Amino acid sequence: MSLIRKTYAPLPPHTNEDELAEAVLAELDSTFEHQWQVWGTHCSGRRMRVDAVVWPRDPSAWKDDQPVFGIEFKALELVPFDTKNYTAHAAQAVDYTHVDWDDYGHLIVFTCPPPAKGSLRRS
Repeated sequence: MSLIRKTYAPLPPHTNEDELAEAVLAELDSTFEHQWQVWGTHCSGRRMRVDAVVWPRDPSAWKDDQPVFGIEFKALELVPFDTKNYTAHAAQAVDYTHVDWDDYGHLIVFTCPPPAKGSLRRS
């Protein structure tokens, strides 16, 4: 199936980021294991934390024999949409590319929802 034609379920109802994270990770639980709140060291020396690190329960279908990646959750609809919040969310995602995550090394970190999703909202 082409990913272009794939439709995605809406985000689960939530009133804060923790509820969003719990609901999304519960949805992924049959396919992925996870670790909450993983710390790492940014190239500047600053300590940073990502909301979760996930890996597939069965990696046999993946090209990488040990696929692992991070997820940072943001309840975008609960904060005013403005240039400052949008830029901060995107900048955080960029910062994470420069972090050596404890026990995992450098990871791809996804944001949920992606920063660009907020740009589609109407005020």
